[in-house]
Amino acid sequence: MFATAIKVNERSITNFEIEERIKFLRLLRAPGEHRSLAREQLIDDRLKLGAAEAVGIKPSLEEVQGGMDEFAGRANLTREEFVKAIEAGGVSEQAFRDFVTAGLAWRQLMQAKFGGRIDVSEAEVDRALASTGAIGGVRVLLSEIIMPATPAQAASVQERAERIAQITSTAAFSNEARR
Repeated sequence: MFATAIKVNERSITNFEIEERIKFLRLLRAPGEHRSLAREQLIDDRLKLGAAEAVGIKPSLEEVQGGMDEFAGRANLTREEFVKAIEAGGVSEQAFRDFVTAGLAWRQLMQAKFGGRIDVSEAEVDRALASTGAIGGVRVLLSEIIMPATPAQAASVQERAERIAQITSTAAFSNEARR
């Protein structure tokens, strides 16, 4: 399991890391074929980390923990609750930390590289806000379903999620979201 499966610029990606990313993608309900997506994401992560490190960017422990908090917050969980939930699904906290670290390093690199090039005036912000008024434009209606993923409820939540994933009409999904 710990043998090198892929080598990216002298950095190894192990079979274990691929399997953990596959489990993580399943837990997140990521669309697509999880094995190839996991390999692709891990390669991207190694490239992003390498590019960031090449210019001296390495997220601090506090930044990584903040990123983990932010990510867990999207599921209305604390970092600790999120880690327990993914560990129940067979994903280690380290795999989650690595995922967040690569994303943070890339974000910091992009901010360092392009952040100084962006200059938005208050007038431009005001125009953009005014253009989002009720006159014209596109109206988007959103329905979402959020299900707690505690270890005790994992099987029933999984079953419900699979049932909901089979819904093909907007009306049926909206009804399920209301329930």
